[in-house]
Amino acid sequence: MPLEDASLHADVCRKTTECWCIDGTYNDNWTCSNITMHQMGQLATASSPTGDWDSQTGTIEDDRILIFGKAGTLKKSTIEWENGAVWTRQSQPKASHFIPPVGKPEDDMWVLPSSCPAGWCNEDLCLSPPRTRNCFAALLHGGRPEYLAYASVLGHRLRKFSPGPDRVLMCGPGAICAEAAARASLRSAGWDHLLPVILISAPYLDKSKTKRHASVFTKFHAFCLPYERVLLLDVDLLPRNGTDLGALFGVAAPAGKYHCARYHGPQPKHNGLIPDNLMDSHWWCPNAGVLRLNPLPTRAARERQLVQMVTELNDWDYPSFLPEQYFLAQFFQSWRHIGHNWNYEVWFEWDVPKASANVEDAVKESKQQGWSLYACSDGEQVRREVLVWHFSGTVDTQPWMFLDLATPEEVRQFASKVWFAARDPGGVLAAAVAEWREALDELLCSKPGGGELCALRE
Repeated sequence: MPLEDASLHADVCRKTTECWCIDGTYNDNWTCSNITMHQMGQLATASSPTGDWDSQTGTIEDDRILIFGKAGTLKKSTIEWENGAVWTRQSQPKASHFIPPVGKPEDDMWVLPSSCPAGWCNEDLCLSPPRTRNCFAALLHGGRPEYLAYASVLGHRLRKFSPGPDRVLMCGPGAICAEAAARASLRSAGWDHLLPVILISAPYLDKSKTKRHASVFTKFHAFCLPYERVLLLDVDLLPRNGTDLGALFGVAAPAGKYHCARYHGPQPKHNGLIPDNLMDSHWWCPNAGVLRLNPLPTRAARERQLVQMVTELNDWDYPSFLPEQYFLAQFFQSWRHIGHNWNYEVWFEWDVPKASANVEDAVKESKQQGWSLYACSDGEQVRREVLVWHFSGTVDTQPWMFLDLATPEEVRQFASKVWFAARDPGGVLAAAVAEWREALDELLCSKPGGGELCALRE
């Protein structure tokens, strides 16, 4: 290695490793309980090793940490809190030793966790540099196996129909991403980069009883990706045959599908600014299933912005069932609309009535809760115009529920004539779940008998 390259290499390594690494398990001298800390850049997340309380995320600046509404001072093996409590580190995981490519500008480098996540090795952290200025990004975490299938199908469809931009899967904690075989399946399915990330958790902003939305803020790591333009996608999307999502890079950021539970009028124009009168209400937010974002141009600026977002999250007091969406609506200005055909949430045409006193009221309620009243279209038009299906429902609209059927056509027939017969007369749901199954089968057949997709096959 030439002397000047070696000097640059050492300088870059020093800049990326000279920081506090607080990862480890600590003991609180006040409560005698243990706390696990994970760090990524200037963020730190605390969690209970036994799951007794919900994780929470804070920020680090120099030798100061702010989390749980309290400030602490970082020492070599302790955190000393302003209230007098002291956390003493009991154990420390293996630090990550990623060596940046020689001559690669720091602004084009990945922000990585301070230590290897469970189940990962240092080789997994040697991500190749970004190849393009645009990227598709998604988040996968937790342990539900159906989400491995979702992410694999999405990666496959992006590779097939949206060539060009990098495909980056942000991998949070959980059993799926901790398995080497699952990561191999995801790479084989089409993801170029698997980027481990720590949780960004704000359970106090999640109104659901199960706290299923407490960690949705983890997707905010997308703002630290080293790209000029990002299209952030939920993993439960299915781009339909021939749909090139690269077209959405032509939409100015920030952009997302307009959502307002109390607005039932016409949608804004695709790629048009959302009118001020539609954003006056605090009930509006962008649907986070498909978001166009522009990360800031330097790594330092990107990390500062993410710290600012987490700081504001910790000061925010607006719990909801869509917490990250309502937060984004107030954090950024000048939102543009992404047409609903790019993010069509799969749902019933006629929903199941809940509180109706008679048949007439039940029919009215079913139509009001379904999509047909507001979409101003019929099933044939939806099937013709939709470009991306979004399986965002939590009940029996999930396509993986039909894996016991042999073929996509069997899925379509059973869904249309039995399972959704009364609720989906236009055949929209049946078409969506059958097409997802077709995409899954296509992916599995692309690697016949190979071990690359063994975790997905299982």
